Amino acid sequence: MISKPSRTLGRRIEFVGLCGAGKSTFSQLLASHLDFAANGIVEMRASDVPAAPSIAAGLGVAARMVANESGSLRFLGRSANWWLPLKMGYRSTQLVRQAGRIGGSWTLCVDSGLLQPYISFAAEYNKRLDPVVMAQVAKVVSLPDTVVHVSASAVVALERYLKRSAGSPTKSQRAQFLRQFQLAVTVEEKLLSQCIEHGVTVLKVRADETKSSAAAMRIASAIRERLSGKGE
Repeated sequence: MISKPSRTLGRRIEFVGLCGAGKSTFSQLLASHLDFAANGIVEMRASDVPAAPSIAAGLGVAARMVANESGSLRFLGRSANWWLPLKMGYRSTQLVRQAGRIGGSWTLCVDSGLLQPYISFAAEYNKRLDPVVMAQVAKVVSLPDTVVHVSASAVVALERYLKRSAGSPTKSQRAQFLRQFQLAVTVEEKLLSQCIEHGVTVLKVRADETKSSAAAMRIASAIRERLSGKGE
């Protein structure tokens, strides 16, 4: 089981989706249909935080990973995998600082939530990532209240991702990227399933709707219901 939504990091709305799915594009469109300030929402993006507490929080994430899942010790044994708990620690530190500043307001996390690193890590950083181990990591973090899931197939997301990235991959590199993105889809599905199981509201947007005003209005309406308590 993974943890239920926690108030220690504040009430949060997080965006998740494959790299290239259109999260940033849709979040910008959503902002034009949902007045964040008027609805008591503070938009959160990446910002600098002190290194020491971030590293300490990351080590805490790693320790809880080991305590909750024996396979995590093997997972952390690979040097590249330390990116994940350190990233989680960094983002946890961001959220703690943000929660202290905003009081009772909701935070909307575009690329700075606690769920997205699982998916982006699978897609970009480790071709050998075990989706079961990756999904188990969710045991050690608090879940958001609401998730906006921008869904895309591995093929569509990869093409968008490569288009905005520097360089042209070879055929074999492209095939490797596709395998990693397909793995990320598996991780994404598992995480969202567990979120739903624990009462997190998941609002879905397709990749081809990320520039759709109708989709933005639909999600904005659903978020307003959540904020007013009608969607509880």
